[in-house]
Amino acid sequence: MSTIVWPGAAPFMAAKWESGYDANVFASQSPLSGDVQTVSVPGDRFRARVTITAGTHAERAQLEGFFASLRVSQSFSANRLQIWHLARPTPRGTISGSPTVQAVAAQLATSVAISTSVGVTLLRGDMIGFPSQTCIVTADATANGSGVITVSIAAPLRSALAIGDAVTLTQPKMLMLVAGMPMWSYSPGGVGEQVTVDLMEVFA
Repeated sequence: MSTIVWPGAAPFMAAKWESGYDANVFASQSPLSGDVQTVSVPGDRFRARVTITAGTHAERAQLEGFFASLRVSQSFSANRLQIWHLARPTPRGTISGSPTVQAVAAQLATSVAISTSVGVTLLRGDMIGFPSQTCIVTADATANGSGVITVSIAAPLRSALAIGDAVTLTQPKMLMLVAGMPMWSYSPGGVGEQVTVDLMEVFA
């Protein structure tokens, strides 16, 4: 099993990026009262769909070879793909530089204290990376007078964080499988049409 990084440059350009957060929730409904009970357990993940820009037959050949290296089947790929949120590669908030984790955060925590600069912000929807995973910010946050910003995140942490762990702001990567086998079209006139690829986050 290998891990391959999304190139990001032409011809690996997205005409469209779709993403969603898939919470690991089980539900049961009473056949008598109709009452619904839900239980949330660890295992939340991101899903994504990238529509690749139309290009030439030569560009399509590069893409076809790249996805062949992922060993894509009709179900999932054998190899992993590292890819970032293509629509938001960096935070929309004002945070920058090389922030670090300010306090120990336990496994399954949904908030993390980060050491940064006074007054900087993270905004709901920003993507930030930790050593074990990439998370989405679920509420706006501002660093206090000590330069500490406490940020609410999803998914819950899969591994504990230690003081000094790095926080990635630029292209924090998610580990994905290709779900289903993309088909590459070669139309007359040398044009390769847009192709949509479905992705599902995995944890290792």
